[in-house]
Amino acid sequence: MTANSAVTAWASVSLVLVLAMVGCSANAQNEVKHWENNQKSAAEFKAAWPGFAVVIDGRVAAARTAFDAATREADETKKGEQMKAANAIAGEIISPLNEIKYKSESVQKTVDKIAALKVDKGDVGRRNDAMTAAQNELGKVSAAIAAARPATVADAVAVLKSQVSALIAAKGAADRALTALSPSKGKAKR
Repeated sequence: MTANSAVTAWASVSLVLVLAMVGCSANAQNEVKHWENNQKSAAEFKAAWPGFAVVIDGRVAAARTAFDAATREADETKKGEQMKAANAIAGEIISPLNEIKYKSESVQKTVDKIAALKVDKGDVGRRNDAMTAAQNELGKVSAAIAAARPATVADAVAVLKSQVSALIAAKGAADRALTALSPSKGKAKR
């Protein structure tokens, strides 16, 4: 590498890092929107999984204290950073619950795609088996989360982590079934 190319490479990396830092800085307006979304998610999850209400309420209360303090900050940069920190407190429980929600929806969408496939009579059983297996896994995850009564964030995350793993496995199996049952490229759809 020549000295010129090394300087050019260093300048490029520096520019990317500066742009990343500017793009990642907290903005109070964005953090207020994030806060509002966290509040909606918290209400949704408490209604869906009441066993998590104690943990959700605890994290949201701690986050609210930090968020309220941040709103009184005069410096906009500091305000944004403090609001971001408050959202991170709520996110300790909201983020893993969102992960469960979105991974479950993803598995269901794949099941819906499998159901919509036009398959030969010989593949109907395989399609039904794949859909049943995925639905069973969704049911097991839903039941495990509904039965959970975590007392701490760590307890909640432990429950949710194992269920995320189950959803990842279910999604993989459903994706493989979808691929196996889908008409191959170049072959006319049935």
